[in-house]
Amino acid sequence: MSGRLVNSVVFLVCLLSNFFGFEGAYAADKPRKFIFLIHGLNGNAQTFGKLDSILEEHGSLIQKGTEIKVFPLAYDTGRDGKTPYDFAVDVGIKIIDNIGALRSSDQITFVAHSQGGLISWILLLRSLANDDEFLFFRPYALKTDGLITLGSPMWGSKMADLMSDSEILRKLARKANARLGDKELNEMSYSSDTSVRFSRRAAMMERMGIKLPFRVQSVAGLLPERNDPDLKNGLSTFQQITKRSMLGGFQAVFGLGWNKRAESDLAVAIPSARADFIHLKDPESAKKNQVLASDFGNFKDPSIRELVIVRGAHASMNKKQYYHIGEVPEECRDLRSPCTHPTYGLILQFAMECTAKNQNCSQNEHSRLTNFFLESPDFKKRTHVDGHPNIERMHLFTMMMVFQMPENYSMPKESDEIENSIFFPEPQTKWAQIDFPFPERRIYNPQESRYYFLLKRGLEIDDVVTHMTHDYEDNLSPAASPKQLRITFQGQVYAQDGQHETYKKLLKDGFKLPFMVKVPGIRDPRYVEALVRPTYSTFIDLDFRQQ
Repeated sequence: MSGRLVNSVVFLVCLLSNFFGFEGAYAADKPRKFIFLIHGLNGNAQTFGKLDSILEEHGSLIQKGTEIKVFPLAYDTGRDGKTPYDFAVDVGIKIIDNIGALRSSDQITFVAHSQGGLISWILLLRSLANDDEFLFFRPYALKTDGLITLGSPMWGSKMADLMSDSEILRKLARKANARLGDKELNEMSYSSDTSVRFSRRAAMMERMGIKLPFRVQSVAGLLPERNDPDLKNGLSTFQQITKRSMLGGFQAVFGLGWNKRAESDLAVAIPSARADFIHLKDPESAKKNQVLASDFGNFKDPSIRELVIVRGAHASMNKKQYYHIGEVPEECRDLRSPCTHPTYGLILQFAMECTAKNQNCSQNEHSRLTNFFLESPDFKKRTHVDGHPNIERMHLFTMMMVFQMPENYSMPKESDEIENSIFFPEPQTKWAQIDFPFPERRIYNPQESRYYFLLKRGLEIDDVVTHMTHDYEDNLSPAASPKQLRITFQGQVYAQDGQHETYKKLLKDGFKLPFMVKVPGIRDPRYVEALVRPTYSTFIDLDFRQQ
């Protein structure tokens, strides 16, 4: 029996169960709230620590008339040949198995760490879009009230890039019992099919005026500074075997220098962890020879809340002293002493929020319990929300470019030819080719003396990742070319001396990054005046098929 037929049968059974007889038997029962914990790559049902039992306990105090059920789900991470799309089907089936027949008052919430966020997005968006392979989950997607993601690489992870490119690193990781599937790693990398489809789906929904029927909260992790007690305690094992000079190199690779904050949780950079992004508003802009900053807009569905940045690592190196952003310890159960975990208060606040659908929710209890965690001085010191003064210290942005190529286009043998096809302006010359082998390169915008861009080689502050792909499965964008050249790079933007107040104002509107694209084998170059903004990703979809 084909996979599509199996999904159709499951969908039909779910549909019939909701139409005939099952609802009435439970009409008198109290409403149910299901919370599913979706782990990431190399994770398991224990990824979230004690979150399941603690969230049930505290949630029952807020929604006393509701049956709270929290399920840590496990899927087959590490299985070669499986992608996040395959895992999304598996997770959807497991959710249905745990819920059974739906009732009219049922609610579903997702709490997802790392790759689990991508899986959750795929499952929800594809089923809501009536895609054949996900039709079986549509009734459950319509019952979904919220999705909170913790360090989820919407735009890819450099760590996954490194692992997918290096057989040696994969072998070392697997010897340490890490479960890493090859396709899984590829789809978590920059410029992957998964990240491109996510971007196109979101942009298309915005253009069609389709709004998300559920709440969305993105949380990004921030690696603490070198002298931060969290780093000292959390990585004490690492520090004991590492000399001070090596720790300096470690920070220079992951961050912006010896004494500066790394804008990453060690695996996922801040711009990659947020669901909203900057993109071309009009698909016709992709065909223009000059793409201007005015052609860009910010994808911001009303259901997507402001990004929250917490001080915490993606994974723990020393669980006795430090927990990662998704792993909630037993200490958070006790309501007599504040829990210092970086995300538990946010998860409780979001998952148990008193929305219009929650008839048995006590707003007073919700405020009392969430304030207990979120209003503590220790938690406030660790957390940064959009608009918070500390956001002004953020400099990192990501830019992903997708070039739709003619079907007869051939990828140059040397990838350097592609990497060196991006030209940035310099004060001395009209156009200057960027020289990536150097550790870092400052790019000054000749039209703007208020700021400059810094492109830097590094593990998370990456210069360019490029590859060619045939994406025939992107049926969400039938007009898109299946033959695509994709380039992703990250950079930082800084204020010039004496221009910090102007810089702070520009943080809200974004910065213009002009460059020229001259692809080998394509006759006409393109001028792009990209709009970028710290903590954001910019998605640029250019069409070269008419060449």
